[in-house]
Amino acid sequence: MVPDLRGSAFSVHEVGTRATGMGGAFVAVADDGSALCYNPAGIAFQRGFRMQMDALFVHGEFRFTPSSVPAGTIVPEKGYDGFLRPRVLVLPNMFMSRTINSRWTLGFGSYAPFGLGGNWTNFKDSDPANIKFVGRFHTSRPKMESIWFQPSVAYRLNERMSIGLGIAYVHTHVLLEQSIINPLAEGKVFGETLAPRIFPTDDPVLASGVIARLLPEGRSRLAGVSKNIGASLGFLYRAPEGKWRFGASYRTAVV
Repeated sequence: MVPDLRGSAFSVHEVGTRATGMGGAFVAVADDGSALCYNPAGIAFQRGFRMQMDALFVHGEFRFTPSSVPAGTIVPEKGYDGFLRPRVLVLPNMFMSRTINSRWTLGFGSYAPFGLGGNWTNFKDSDPANIKFVGRFHTSRPKMESIWFQPSVAYRLNERMSIGLGIAYVHTHVLLEQSIINPLAEGKVFGETLAPRIFPTDDPVLASGVIARLLPEGRSRLAGVSKNIGASLGFLYRAPEGKWRFGASYRTAVV
């Protein structure tokens, strides 16, 4: 079995109930409210006034078993436990559209295409170093929330083609937590500097290791909030008699 790997990392691939049931292959379908997320051109073929709401329930639980660890490290029997906090998250989405005339349709969507996180800070700072999460110096708690508030407009070129544009106000919150003063890196340099002075007659390599492990660990936490503008573009073509469809969409980067 080939594992499911995604370069998008924090992407939420489950916006819209029907789109989720189709595995996200919805750009060329785009026939319900979630088209505002996948392909805003799709609302041009949705007549009248429509409103759709749904929610994604997320229960996050992760396990990590390292392939190698520093000598003396104690790894839990089932690996390290990572989790979401709170354990269950609710990600709601809301979409609405209204036909203006035979060509123009307006829409508005509020949805979260990116988000979630993990928490590996399941240790106390006073715990012995050999029982703490081994990857804590890389990251112990990453988290990102991104919510799009997107008014959109779609134009029906003819009976088969449409284009769409959405301009979104994007609220993003990012947090990254990690341990600092790694005894295998900064601590080692510190120990090598002091070893000749504190233990002048001992092996400097062994002496520096002892000094390095006396250094206390700390944690750094970086957080930021961004309120910026993003855009979503879409094109949709429906072949005669509904035999096939072609859709294309593009979402801009948001800093």
